[in-house]
Amino acid sequence: MKTLNKSRRRSTTSGDVTTDTRQPPAARILIIDDDTTTLELFEQMLIEKGYVVRAVSSVEAGLTEAAIHAPDAILLDLHLPLTDGLECLRRLRAAPLHLTTPVAILTGDYFLGDEVAR
Repeated sequence: MKTLNKSRRRSTTSGDVTTDTRQPPAARILIIDDDTTTLELFEQMLIEKGYVVRAVSSVEAGLTEAAIHAPDAILLDLHLPLTDGLECLRRLRAAPLHLTTPVAILTGDYFLGDEVAR
């Protein structure tokens, strides 16, 4: 698991006035995907854009990371082994901390079944 934060902090003083030029903290993104190529691709793209990224390859690891690190958004693979992405989403939403956390479902499927489309 990799974590990177590219935010910079500094202050400048001009006469009696101090200007705080800190950037707001980078958004924390959690990626849950069992495909290492997809995981690494999304991780690299998001890190390059300045996000703090945590990447895991299982539902259980994802739920643990979400509980500990409270991500600002989650990218979630629909097809995961043992427990699928929809069940992971149900379990995330059962926690008050994640009722409103944005979750984007990732899938390579061109057509989704009725259960997913709802």
